[in-house]
Amino acid sequence: MRSVGVDPDAAIDPKFMIADDAYYALCERVFREDPEGPSVSIRVGSSMRCDDYGAFGLAWKSAIDLRGSYAFRTLRARLDQCQHI
Repeated sequence: MRSVGVDPDAAIDPKFMIADDAYYALCERVFREDPEGPSVSIRVGSSMRCDDYGAFGLAWKSAIDLRGSYAFRTLRARLDQCQHI
C-alpha cells in the first residue's frame, strides 16, 4: 500500500485517490507475488458494505432492481457533472 502512497495506519480519507496506473501496477504485483492473488479482489469486495461504494451503494439500496440502480447512478453522475460546471 505504501508503494502507491497509501498509509495503512492513517485514518481513511474517502477523497484520497491514487492514479489508475499505480492501482493496476499494485494489482499486478499482488496477483504475481501472493499465491492467492487472483482472489484478492473477490475477497475484498465481499467484505465491503453498500455504504463503502458511495453513490453506487446508495443506488443498490434504494432501487427496485439492478436496472433501476444503474439508472439512478447514471442520473447521479449527470447531476454531479452539472455541479462542477
